[in-house]
Amino acid sequence: MEPILSTDSHMTAEQLQAAVFFSSQVNDFDRLRRLLRTLPPQARTPSIRQVEMRLEDHDRIATLPADDTDARFYVRRLADTMSDSAGVRGAGVASQLAGAGKPALAVFFLQSLLSSSPHLTAQQRLAYAGSFLGLRRTEEARHLMEGLAGAQLSPEEERERHDITTGLAVTRSDQLNAKGDQAEAYEALRPVLADHPSDTSARMALVRLYEARQENAKADEIVRAVVNRDPDDLEARLALVKLEAQAGQKDEARVNAEALMEHAPTDPRAWIAAARVAEMDGNWRESLEDLARAREFRAAQVRRTDGDLVEDANPFRQQDHGKSETEQDPMLSGIQEDESRVSQTYAPTVDITPGFLGRSGTGLTKLSRADLKMEGAVTVGSGRLGIILDPTVLASGTGTMDYREGLWKTGTTAVTCAPQDVQTTSACYSDAIRRRSAYGVGTSLYYSLGWFRADIGTSPLGFAVTNILGGIELTPQIAPHLILHTTFERRAIADSVLSYAGLRETETVGDVTQHRTWGGVTKNRAHAQFEYGDDAFSLYAGGGGAYIYGRNTQSNVSYEAGVGGSFRIYDDGMNKVHIGADADWFRYNNNQFLYTPGNGGYFSPQSFFSLTIPLRYAGHKGAWDWAASGFGGFQAYRQRSTLLFPRDSSYQTQARANYDAAQDCVQQQALAAANGSTTTPCGGVSTSVLSQYNYRDPAKSSSGISGGIDALFYYHITPDLKVGGRFLYQKSGPWNQTDVNLSVHYDFSGIR
Repeated sequence: MEPILSTDSHMTAEQLQAAVFFSSQVNDFDRLRRLLRTLPPQARTPSIRQVEMRLEDHDRIATLPADDTDARFYVRRLADTMSDSAGVRGAGVASQLAGAGKPALAVFFLQSLLSSSPHLTAQQRLAYAGSFLGLRRTEEARHLMEGLAGAQLSPEEERERHDITTGLAVTRSDQLNAKGDQAEAYEALRPVLADHPSDTSARMALVRLYEARQENAKADEIVRAVVNRDPDDLEARLALVKLEAQAGQKDEARVNAEALMEHAPTDPRAWIAAARVAEMDGNWRESLEDLARAREFRAAQVRRTDGDLVEDANPFRQQDHGKSETEQDPMLSGIQEDESRVSQTYAPTVDITPGFLGRSGTGLTKLSRADLKMEGAVTVGSGRLGIILDPTVLASGTGTMDYREGLWKTGTTAVTCAPQDVQTTSACYSDAIRRRSAYGVGTSLYYSLGWFRADIGTSPLGFAVTNILGGIELTPQIAPHLILHTTFERRAIADSVLSYAGLRETETVGDVTQHRTWGGVTKNRAHAQFEYGDDAFSLYAGGGGAYIYGRNTQSNVSYEAGVGGSFRIYDDGMNKVHIGADADWFRYNNNQFLYTPGNGGYFSPQSFFSLTIPLRYAGHKGAWDWAASGFGGFQAYRQRSTLLFPRDSSYQTQARANYDAAQDCVQQQALAAANGSTTTPCGGVSTSVLSQYNYRDPAKSSSGISGGIDALFYYHITPDLKVGGRFLYQKSGPWNQTDVNLSVHYDFSGIR
């Protein structure tokens, strides 16, 4: 075409007209402007005049004000003054606005055209309905099409009406499919399939319904029928490659992808197919390169369709790396989603997550925890290999003389503090009152492949007690939408400094000094859970048990069961709201919520039940992703009475002796008071202090409201780098707990 596009003064008027039409078709507006300047007046036909008006509209949009309010006034004036009986100009301007990344302004412009044109022609209705459909504003498009009932249309207009009607049905079906309502999605397609059973776009929408229901055999059958009828249908050929790759039919997928590439080497769908085959073969870098090519080709197609305003030419305006489906071309959005998925699944990654946890209480019941989790992962074979280092610092609270009952349940206070020796500031309390701390570095090595994941590591090295930890997690899909989630694991119980890190202390009883280490408790757990559903609706039910022990602590056994579910109550494509219900029950054979030698220092009620109603919200816009949830309900638990020293009979005997002595002192003080004595027996220790002595922890029960709030966000600074944060507050069990975490994630995919 280069000779035709020449601006040589020797070109005939007919050649100039052909060059004008071609330049307009390919959106080469600079050359179009030069050609129109050389076109003689007698060659300016009505068709040429339409091209000139299109150029004028393009130039107006190119000077669109940057301020959103000013831009709305600008396009409103443009709509009020536009002469557009055929609808072509309005549709073209809307397309340019959408291509400039301003879909909301394009919708406002079209709505302004409708308000300024009370009597629309059939051509206007078709053109504007097609524009609204391209912007995914199906209600406006449907309303315009309803006005064509009974209208006399030309054969070309009838074809256009059929295409828009089909597009509306397909779009509505896809929207309902995304919400998990395949039944209503099919009803949206039914009229089109009944009137035009071979319509390709409708049948491909039906394929997507079967894929969502994981009925790939039926999807494959339809796709092959479409391909056999029309081998040049690129959408169907791409769908066939994806289905074959998913089914493990590697040779067939490879052959079809190569044929697609040979047939349309510059079409983005050919490169999407090549990327899927490369991913199937484990070549993730090649897959990302193919997706990048697909993105480039699709962006070029969009520029040819929407003009050359797709990208902001201002180098000082921050670019938006978000992936909102409503803010750009759907195919481009899908390509970017594939890039993100492949990158997150296969590219080397680094994550740094500093965090802080604070838990209410006094003494060892209170816990403060700070850690700096560092994780790196790479692809090995078809799976993922990662390593985690987690520097951790723990600190307990301090005891209080105002709550001596808690002091008796800490260390050996109940043995070393004999009633006759206790004073208000007695040194025998010093060990129970002081703050405990621990620091170390946790380690973990994991490997994941499909529905299999295994890890092995240690609790923080440097703690008084270090344990080998690890687990195996299996999540196979055993039926459509049904997963059996099975876990076998050995994990640390991090309820307190004692249960997580263990305590190492030196104590003197009488003339005997001894060193003692206890705690560092692990839970050896087996759990199985059935999980059914998808994002629209889900149910789960499961249960399991665990054997629990620590260094020099009494062993324990726990049992658990849970059931619940959620369903989506709102979804506009960018924001989702779910509501659900969760019921949980667990029990332990014995109560070890004490901090004396032989006990593990973890919450272990003999019965616990909770019923919680969570409300969850999630959204995304541009470079931001966020979520927030609130949950509230009822909980009740019961703890049995337990010995202070279940593994040390001599200490238990001494604690009982001190208890008996304290009771004797209480009686002596009562008798002295009755006799009017001015001397307080037992060294003047008050009756209130003596009454708190015990040789076992008494039984307890509690019930009441539980709940909390949870919020998180992520911001994509670049396609490779994102930062985020999370805040969690919850009242559950015997604690109020606050968690604050920040995160930095970087992947080495090289996406740009």
